[in-house]
Formats: sequence, structure tokens, C-alpha cells
Amino acid sequence: MAALPANIPTVVVHGTYAGPDGRPLAGTVTFNAPSLLTFPDSDLFVAGPVVAKLDENGRFSVRLPATDAPGMQPSGWAYLVKENLSGVVGGRTFNIVLPKALGDVDLADIVTADPSTPNYVPVPGLSAYEVAVENGYQGTEAEWVASLKGAKGDPGNGSVDKVNGYLGPEIVLKPADVGALAATGGVVTGVVRSQLASATATALAAIIGSETFDRFRARADGYMAWGPGSADRDTTLYRAGVGSLATDGAFVAREIAGARSVRAYGARGDGAANDAPAFQAALDAAYGAGGGQVVVPAGTYLLSTLPLRIRRNTRFTMLPGAVLRRGAAETLILNGDANQTFGGYEGHGNIVIEGGVIDMRGATSGLTASAMCISIGHARNVTIQGVEIRDVPGYHAVEINSTEHGVVRACRFLGYVDPGQRDFSEAVQIDLAKMPGVFGGFGPYDHVAAQDIEISGCTFGPSGTPGTTAWPRGIGSHSATIDRWHRRIRIVGNSFRDLTQYAVSAYNWEDLTVSANVFQGCGSGVRLRSVIAADPDDTKKPDGTATGASQTMRDAAVTGNVFRSCGAYDEPIVALGESTGVVQEVTVTGNTVINAVGNAMRFQRVERASVFGNVISGATGTGISTELCQLVNITGNQVVRVGGNGITVITGTSVSLNSNNVVDPAQTGVLVQDGNDIQVQGNWIKGPGSAANATYYGIRLSKNVESARIVGNKVRPNASGSQAISALSITDTCRNIARYGNDLRGSWTGVTLGDDSPSPITSAADVTG
Repeated sequence: MAALPANIPTVVVHGTYAGPDGRPLAGTVTFNAPSLLTFPDSDLFVAGPVVAKLDENGRFSVRLPATDAPGMQPSGWAYLVKENLSGVVGGRTFNIVLPKALGDVDLADIVTADPSTPNYVPVPGLSAYEVAVENGYQGTEAEWVASLKGAKGDPGNGSVDKVNGYLGPEIVLKPADVGALAATGGVVTGVVRSQLASATATALAAIIGSETFDRFRARADGYMAWGPGSADRDTTLYRAGVGSLATDGAFVAREIAGARSVRAYGARGDGAANDAPAFQAALDAAYGAGGGQVVVPAGTYLLSTLPLRIRRNTRFTMLPGAVLRRGAAETLILNGDANQTFGGYEGHGNIVIEGGVIDMRGATSGLTASAMCISIGHARNVTIQGVEIRDVPGYHAVEINSTEHGVVRACRFLGYVDPGQRDFSEAVQIDLAKMPGVFGGFGPYDHVAAQDIEISGCTFGPSGTPGTTAWPRGIGSHSATIDRWHRRIRIVGNSFRDLTQYAVSAYNWEDLTVSANVFQGCGSGVRLRSVIAADPDDTKKPDGTATGASQTMRDAAVTGNVFRSCGAYDEPIVALGESTGVVQEVTVTGNTVINAVGNAMRFQRVERASVFGNVISGATGTGISTELCQLVNITGNQVVRVGGNGITVITGTSVSLNSNNVVDPAQTGVLVQDGNDIQVQGNWIKGPGSAANATYYGIRLSKNVESARIVGNKVRPNASGSQAISALSITDTCRNIARYGNDLRGSWTGVTLGDDSPSPITSAADVTG
């Protein structure tokens, strides 16, 4: 490091810092000149702070330009010194001058530690007496001091003649006369600044006369503290770093960047006090501000004044550890007011409800009557995510009614209580604004359905709470209106466990995707159902006209799901239409159905369907059952060890069974009864009829099958045990049969090929008449 020119006088400043126990302190001491220093004689500018770092012994030493250097510009200034010591709150800031006569000085010799002294600390110099001696005075210091005293002046008459316009004995000064505040306070106009020598000195304090301790205190370093007045201050706020404030305890603010904590509105979170009014006050404040976030910190909150009403543009966030406990036999959360009249999707929307646990306590005495947890109607853009809802009685955990763009994501629906005659309730119900009995929150009842709904990543099952069960149904609807459909619904990546009825009940839905879900031990998996024609309420039009008929339900894809041990209530996959309203455009592909109770899949009055690439194993009934279906393609499926038939087509029209593998069915491999325009081609059937010897068939066409094509199939008997009667059997009631190229080798209990149909076509030649 280059030294200053020799003609610039300098002073060496050094010092030592230690703790009360003698340990060396760490940190820095910074010296700042007031501005750029100019040394014309040296052609030099000097600028910037000088930072001296304490060494391992807590010492420092630094050489600085003297403050009285000749020719320096400006002159007559002092260094600003700032101590930054590790572990010491509120480092000091003070001024010193360093005349060249000092040469070498210890900082402790020239700086006082008295906090009452001003922040300008002069450097010791010659006393006035010493200056007088240098100027020729002769005598002692006492004599010199005595020489400074003049003659005693006229004492006057002992009275003041006039002050501020008052004369003699009339003079009584008031605080206002001298610009002071009265003892009881007043108003100060302008800036009031307290300049203290010590960073930890009290700059401002407030106390109530009857109390002993300050209610509030602010120090010179910005540290603020509050107390109850009956004891010392216990709540603090201070600067923790650049742009950062900190407190040593819990910090609760009514609003931070649009977020409001329910604690700031009086919620206690102790599980005993009724916190619902505080919750509602926070929700009302967010709505009143045009929107915002309401935050629920960790704690247990009893809510006994219900429902909570959440309105548009509100994000309701329950932080980890937040538990809401229902304390009244009412709906917990409702998006709006009982008297509102928003129709369509124009009600309170743009809502997010997220996080935490909501305990509906449905098995608790006084809370067992049917109730809703979260009820949404006439809304647009609603998201419910990451919420665990437990032990709901009777109704639904979440109702999405007359809503557009609704998302239920990563939620857990655990535990249900049936108060009686509610064995069909869904955890998540998708419904329409039909009537008060369907949606009781508010009107209008304009029959608006739900659309653009996603339910993903959720868990449905039991909670384990005594007196509860798993849900009857996971997701679904159980009301309808003619000429209305719920549309564009996605059910993706959910887990359903031990539900007693349908995990997914798609009633009068269109544009449906059910994909990548797991169903374990459920009464049924996925049901596709058009409007039930026998239901007098569901078959009415919006104006109340009774039709007595169903309506077509379209566009459903059930893909890539896994069903394990399901089917005690209905098939794992079932699609049911009506004669007045079929189920159309159905794709069932890539699903795995293991150990179904009963049939694995059943299709009735379904049109234009593809059942492709599914794996079925261990069902106690039929693998794939169809009845009264039309334009159905059943291709590339694996049906293994089922307790009934492999694949059945009952009264089907234009049904194709292609390239399926049916292995070890207990009854017939492929059974076709009635129907017309049937194709059975390229299927592999092994070991049919193991349930009873000489009873079943590999492929069987019976009753009134018209225009069937049986081509290129391969059928083999069991290796041992019970055997089927025939590899291929066609009764004499079947007409216009084309049969050729089938491989039917093996030992059967009857004839290998029994075709009694009149004039079957048995060659691969073209058929033109």
C-alpha cells in the first residue's frame, strides 16, 4: 500500500476492545472524513472511509491525515467514527479531531463512554491557563482564575420590570409564553428530533400515570418495545438487516400486502373459544377491500357461528398445523349470502380455499345431522386445494354447483357419517341449480349446470374415527334436468379406497375424462349413466315440463386406471343408458381390473364405443359384458381366469370382437346371443368351461344371431379337468353365418365344431349375394 506524501502530517490512532470477561471483541472501526479532502501542495485528493478491522487480540491501528494539515481543504472538520462490534447491540457513532501535535493517540484517551455527552468529542489540547502562560502570564493557575473576575455590578432592586408585555408583579409565565408544552401535553408542529450520544438510550417513552412500567419505548437505534404497563416490556420490533424488520415473538398484522390473519381479528386458535366471528370479520374485510388473502395460522379453531361466507376475489389459506373444528350443525363455508340473486356463473367467484384440516365432527353428538363442508354455487373460477376434510355427515365435503372452471386438487376426503337414508352421498358432488332441495345455499334456481371441472390428485377413503365409514361415493351427481348436462369434466390421478358404492358416478355428464386413478376395494369404480327415465324429477325440463324420458349422454373416456378388488356394489366399470337416452362415444382403454367381485366391465345401451387394450384378471363374473349395445369395438383385451364368461354380446348390433385373449374362463370364452352384424375375429381362447364339465363352449352363438362373421379364431381346451362341449357352437336359430379359418384343435366333450345354422359360408371367397 502506498503511503501519503511526507509533507501531509498524519496521526496514528489505535485502540483495544474487549468484553466484560476479557475476551477480545471482533468487528471494525470506521473513520469517515466529511467530504473529499484536497491537498493542493501535494496535488492529491483523498476520499472514502478508512475501515480498521480488529485483530485476534481485539486491537486496531490506523494512520490518518491530521485534521489541521496545512493547506488542506476544507479545514476545521472532524472525523466521524462508527464502531461496529460483533455481539454488541447499537454501535457508537461520534466525532474526533486529530491535530498533528498528537502524533500517536489511543482512542480510549480521547473518547468518553458517558452516554450523556454530546456526539462531538473534542481532543484534549492546551488549557486556557496554559495558553495564558505561553502568552507571558506569570502566576499560579488560581491567581490567573481570580484575575478574570471583574468588579461586582449593580444588583438592582431585585425585580423584573417587564417580560413578554407583563409588568412587575403581574408577570406569570405560561408554557405558551416561552414556546413550551404544558405539563398535560400539547401539539408540536414540525420535526422533533432527539439526538442522543448512546444508541441504546431512550429516545421516546410512554407511561400511564397509574402504572410502573413504560407501555412503549423507542431507543435511539430504532429498537422499539411494548409492555402491559404492569410488567416490563415483552414485545419488540427492530431492524434485522437491509429492508428487514424482526420481532423476538409472534408478529400478527391485520394486513400485510393484502393478506389478513384471522388472529389479528381476534381468533384465538385454542380449540375452545368460538373463532367464527373473527374468521368472518377477516373474510368481510378482504371482500370490502375488493379482494385479498385471509390467512389462518397454525392452531385449532372452533367455529360455532356458521356458515362462514366467502365472497369473490378471496384466497382463504390455512397454513400447516391449522385445524378448523365445526361447532354448529350447519354448512361450514358458503360462497355468498342467502338472499343473493346472482344467476348463471356470475355469483361470488375467483375464490381459492387451500391447506389445513377441516374436521366436520359428524360422529359428535349434536353434529350428526346432514351438513355440507364447502358449498359453491353460481360461481366462476374456484379452486379448492390441499385441504383435508374429515367426517362429514350426510351431505358432501365439497359441492360444485352451477360453477364454471372449478378445480379440486390434492385434497383428502376421509370419513363419512350416514345420518339415515344418505347411503349415496358423494364427497365431491357436481350438481346444477335445480331447486332448494338440491342446493340449499341460495338461488336463483335457473338449472345452470357445472362445466370445466377438474378433480385431480385427491384421496378418498375412511378416517378411522369411531362411528364413521368411508364415503359411499367419491365424485358424482344424483340429480339432473332435461336439456342440461355437466360438461368437460376431468378426473385424474386420484386414489379411492374402500368406498361402499361408486367411486365416480358420472350422471348426465358430457366430455368426461377419467384417467390414471387407482380404485381399491370400492363397491364400484366408474359408472357412466344417462338420466334415469323412471325418475320423475330428473326427467323434467327447466320449465317443469315432465318428459318421462332420458336423454343422450356423450363423450366419455375411461383410460389408464387400476381397479383392485372392486365390484361388490356394481361393476368396476359400468356404462348404463336408457332406451330414450343412450350413452354414446365411449372409450374404455388401457385399464387394469384385478379380482373384481362379479363382472369386470358391463355396457348396456351404449353406442359407438371402443373397449381396447384392457387387462382383466380374476373377476368372479364375466370379463366384458355388453347388452343392447350398438357399434361397439372390443379389441386387444386380456381376460384371464374369470369366474363367468370371457366376453358376452347380448342383443348387440354391429359389434366387433377382435384380437382378444381370453384365458381360462370358468364358463364360455365368447358368448353371443341375439343381435346382428357381429364379428368375432382373431381371438385367442384357451381353457374355457372349467366351472362344469360338458356345459360351456369356446365360442357360442345362440338364439337369433343374424349376419355374423366368425373368422381366424384360435380355441384350445383345458390341459386337464373340466372341458367345454365344443370349441365353436352355432345354433340353428342363427342366420347368415360366415365361418372359416378358425383353429379349433383339441379334445372336447362333444363335437369340436357344432354349426347348425342353415347354409353357413365356410370359405374365404368373396360373398356377393
